[in-house]
Amino acid sequence: MKIIVNSAAASTRQSYGAIEHYRNLGPYDHLRRYMDVPISFEPKNRITEIDWGNFDAFHFQNPCTDNDIKMAMRAKHEGLKVVADYDDDLINLPVNNHNFLRFPSAQERQQFIAKFCDLADAVTVSTQRLHDNLKEWCEPVIIPNSWYKQKQPKATQPPNAVCLWRGSQSHADDIIEFQNEVVDLMQDSKNLRWIFWTDTANIAAWTMDIPSVHEDTENGKWQKFPAAPMVEYMHKMAGSVRPMVTIVPLKNYPFNHAKSNIAWIEATLAGGVAVVPDWHEWQNKGTLRYKNRKEFKEQVMKVLMGKVNVEKMNAESMKEIEIKYNLDINNQKRKEIWEQWV
Repeated sequence: MKIIVNSAAASTRQSYGAIEHYRNLGPYDHLRRYMDVPISFEPKNRITEIDWGNFDAFHFQNPCTDNDIKMAMRAKHEGLKVVADYDDDLINLPVNNHNFLRFPSAQERQQFIAKFCDLADAVTVSTQRLHDNLKEWCEPVIIPNSWYKQKQPKATQPPNAVCLWRGSQSHADDIIEFQNEVVDLMQDSKNLRWIFWTDTANIAAWTMDIPSVHEDTENGKWQKFPAAPMVEYMHKMAGSVRPMVTIVPLKNYPFNHAKSNIAWIEATLAGGVAVVPDWHEWQNKGTLRYKNRKEFKEQVMKVLMGKVNVEKMNAESMKEIEIKYNLDINNQKRKEIWEQWV
C-alpha cells in the first residue's frame, strides 16, 4: 500500500519534525520496518497530477480547511482511502496561537472538521480530549504519541544539572504566562544551567534586564538552543543535554488540555523528571504535577533543592512508557487500520 502524507513539514522543505515523528512518517516507518506491513509513503509536495493512480491512501494531518475537503474529495474520486489524524484541538484554537490566522473561523473550522470526519475512512487522534471533541461526527481511534525505541535513544548516563524548557512558537504564550515564576526560579537556583530549546526568536527576552539571569552562552544562567531536526534533537537530548528537570508550563484553557504528554516522554528518555500540569493527559507515574503557578514553582524548587529522587521517579516513568506509550504496542492499532485495506 502506498500512502500520500499531507502534513506541515512533510509537504514542504522543512525538517522532519515532532508531528512527523509521532503522528505519520515515524509510525509508518515503524510499520514498514518492524511490523511487516507492506506500505510506503511520499510527502504531498512530491506528488504530481499524474501520480494519483500510483497511490492507495491519503493521510491528512489536522485537516480543517476547505482545501482539505476538496483534496479529500478528489482522493475519494480517485479511489484512495482517506485517513485523518488530529493531534491538536483545532476547534478550540486560541486567538494567541500562531496558527490562529492561518485557519478559518471557529465555526468554519468545526464545520470543515465535521465534513472531513464524514469523508474519512478512518480518523485517529492522540488524546482522550480530542476523541471526545470528534465523537459526535465519527468514531476516532485513540493512538497515543509513543516511544519509537528503535529510533529514539535513552540516556545512558546520569542527568546534568540542567533545567529545560522546550517548545515551538505555539508554546510562547505558555512560557510567558509563567515568566515571573521562571525568573524567580532562575535567580534562586545555584549551579544549575537553564536551556530554552525553541524556534521562538525572542523567547526569554524578559530576562534581559535582570543581570543575574542574563544570557551568556559560556558562563551565564541560561542559553537558547536553536530548533533542530527531530532525529538530531532526540539524540542530543539523551546525549549531551540530559536535563535533570524539564518544565512544562501550560496555560489553563481547552486547547492545552487536549495536548499530549510527549514532553514527559522526552524528559524521561533523557534521564530526568518533568514538572507538568495536573490534567488528564499527564496523570503519569514519575511526574511532578501542579494545579497553578504557585504549585509549579514549588514543584520545580523541590527538584532544585534535592528533595526529589530523580533516579527513582525517572525509573517509574520509564516503566510506564514501556507499557502504555510504546510504539511496538500502540502501532498495532494503525496496523489493524491499514491491514484491512492491504
